[in-house]
Amino acid sequence: MAVRLLLLGLKRNCRTTTTSGSSSSSIVGGRVLRFSSSGALNSDFLEEASNSQENDDDLKSRIFRLRLPKRSATNVLQKWVGEGNKITVSELRNISKQLRKSQRYKHALEISEWMVSHEEYELSDSDYAVRIDLMTKVFGIDAAERYFEGLPVTAKTCETCTALLHSYAAAKLTEKAEQLYERIKEANMSLNALIYNEMMTLYMSVGQLEKVSLVVEELKCQKVAPDLFTYNLWISSCAASLNMDGVRRILDEMSHVSGSNEGWVKYTEPCQRIYYRSSSREFRVQLFS
Repeated sequence: MAVRLLLLGLKRNCRTTTTSGSSSSSIVGGRVLRFSSSGALNSDFLEEASNSQENDDDLKSRIFRLRLPKRSATNVLQKWVGEGNKITVSELRNISKQLRKSQRYKHALEISEWMVSHEEYELSDSDYAVRIDLMTKVFGIDAAERYFEGLPVTAKTCETCTALLHSYAAAKLTEKAEQLYERIKEANMSLNALIYNEMMTLYMSVGQLEKVSLVVEELKCQKVAPDLFTYNLWISSCAASLNMDGVRRILDEMSHVSGSNEGWVKYTEPCQRIYYRSSSREFRVQLFS
């Protein structure tokens, strides 16, 4: 932004003093600025202009100026600390979150590595889970898997297991996902719907629709409350296999679940697919009556 404003100011205030076949120079505030034949500012000046702004920016702004992945967020952190500034764990988490939203996973992973390498930061289960996800995106599943296996037992929680399971499901690694799923169940962890949703998503993606209802049965046996995404996956699996009775049973169940009404609109589309593909006029009337 600073460089852009500078360029706009040049149009109004600069005075060209010399011109040649390949470059020209202008005087601004007593300084000679050199341009290339394309009209661009000399790269040394741009770098200097960028650096001159750093003292006025916060840590997040400095990191977000690292447009290229090859540039190091670690160096920015080290320089920030070297200038006498402190970095809180909440600040690092917020920067990492914004980087992930921008799909700048390499820089987000460097933030995570900084947190891990500095003992003053007390890492949460979420921090470990985010790191597993970032390692999958930057270095691949094998690296994430090795990192997970190297975690202390106390860090192998439902949250970190879900992160690795998500990586397996996204890559459609059914066998590895099922093995981890069994380990999770054997560990007697306190589970939530996310674990089951990941398995249901995996079975949907690989076309093993018959296994989706089995996962739902296990969820209910463990007395885990299904969320709206669970119902969405369950209905979608029935829609894909034209299991009309199954859809009706799920809809009936949802009507008796507290707080489920707000999500009804999410299930209109799969229900309509069944409606249009079904040759049973009676079913159409019953389903939407």
